[in-house]
Amino acid sequence: MQQKNTMPQRNLKLKYYDETGWSERRPAASNDFHLKSISICNVDFKNLEVADVESFIVIFCEKTPSIAVVQNIPLPALEKLKGNSIFRKMYALCETMPGEKEDCMAIFLRYGLQCEPNEINLVENDKVSLKALLVQLPINVAGKSMININVVNSDYTVTKSKKAVQLTDALLNQVAGHDNTLVLSNDCEGINFSSDAFKELKQGRDKIGFVDLVSEGLERHVPSSWVMWMKTTKFVPLKDSSFAESIRGPEIQLIMTSVTPRSGGGSIAIPIPRSQKVTQSRSKSPVVANSALTNDPAILSAEATKSAKGDTRPTRPRWKLNHSIPLKSDAPTDHCIDLSRLFPSVEVAVEELNKNLNWPLDVALVHNVVLYSDGISSLDKQSILKKIPREVKPNQRQEIEGALLNYNPIYNAEKMKWVKKSLDTTSAFPRADPIHREWSESCCTIVYQITPREKKYDISQKMGLDKDNLKKAIKFLNHSNSTVNKDENPLHDYPYDYALLFSVERQGYWLIAAKHVPCDIVACRTEISAQS
Repeated sequence: MQQKNTMPQRNLKLKYYDETGWSERRPAASNDFHLKSISICNVDFKNLEVADVESFIVIFCEKTPSIAVVQNIPLPALEKLKGNSIFRKMYALCETMPGEKEDCMAIFLRYGLQCEPNEINLVENDKVSLKALLVQLPINVAGKSMININVVNSDYTVTKSKKAVQLTDALLNQVAGHDNTLVLSNDCEGINFSSDAFKELKQGRDKIGFVDLVSEGLERHVPSSWVMWMKTTKFVPLKDSSFAESIRGPEIQLIMTSVTPRSGGGSIAIPIPRSQKVTQSRSKSPVVANSALTNDPAILSAEATKSAKGDTRPTRPRWKLNHSIPLKSDAPTDHCIDLSRLFPSVEVAVEELNKNLNWPLDVALVHNVVLYSDGISSLDKQSILKKIPREVKPNQRQEIEGALLNYNPIYNAEKMKWVKKSLDTTSAFPRADPIHREWSESCCTIVYQITPREKKYDISQKMGLDKDNLKKAIKFLNHSNSTVNKDENPLHDYPYDYALLFSVERQGYWLIAAKHVPCDIVACRTEISAQS
């Protein structure tokens, strides 16, 4: 790419949110840290509207990437993102402003990421002006490796799609001499890649050492006009980490993938088929052997790697049935550790804790029985009972939420007879339930992060977004089982113990809990897992 003019490099400032708004004052809580891996989200708002911001926020809050690049976003849509509590509490903002009436690029970086972004404006020497904005993000990963993320945004209003691809290809060739380089671009409008065309492009980029991150991270590759390429010997994409989503319409507007430093000096372990004897002697517990090879995400299967090492020793299960103590029903405990809703018996709980549920604590409560892990099995009964938290710490609560979100009991649905495989759809809601529930405004709390699985509790459409929608929702919920004025109650036969209601004033969701259940998002997600 012959350049007619390259504007001087300009350092971009990171902005943080505090009580005065977004500013360059860095909060004390945002200490530098080193991630073991980074997840990168790339979204193009070119064909989206301001109304699509809410859908993007739902996806974003579920994934919470390390870095989010939002390209061609209108200023009103950016203001909505900047007003969301998740972006304010967890992310620093780097934004480029080409003009007051033009779309801009916004980059959100998790608090603590070490980065000094800068931008360069590129213009190609051609009859047609080829405008592009290049933002460079040097990111420190794992405390020892630096990866340079180059974000290129070509002006699609001036540049034809073919030119946009040529620009990105030229940039790839420019940075081909630098190791640990990742290149993102905005969507190339009008391109419908055939398998042959994509193969041709891929061959050209393979020659200069770049791999397609999206295809590497997906189980199967779907050719698209997106560009997310990486050239490095020190990083690898995490297998099955890529994610592609349509925010509106059939076109993909959001892609995401994760990369991590390669272990073992860049060596890749080749999976070796296991013998039948080794397979039978291995426990099904998810505990991973502490080998350097098993930490390398380039390995396609951790189990295959363990067999490659020739280690046939069975791993110890973390939870055992004899590691249990009865607990008095009135003993003070935090309801977060109570897994009774998930499992019909203590025996099933032990099996699932060893196989499917990555429980972060050393104790769990199931049907008034305390289960304790092998990490504290040497303690006496009284010492173990003291380990039961009366109140879970905030960081532990987040770990519990993550474990419950990743737990999928449907995987063993054939063995789990308590899993409901179908729901009654004869009423306005998925199922009818004769339980009489009482609701109160005192049993409400604000949550800022919900997942698609919790959307079934969302009653916002039925209640509207007025200022008094919470009072109205409580009123209708308390009369949901009443036969009086049934046609006038949009929540008639509401079947769940929880409800979600969006609050415009608080820019979050009211979590409304019936009086007989805990008013807590962790308990809510536990119930969802039990209903799956």
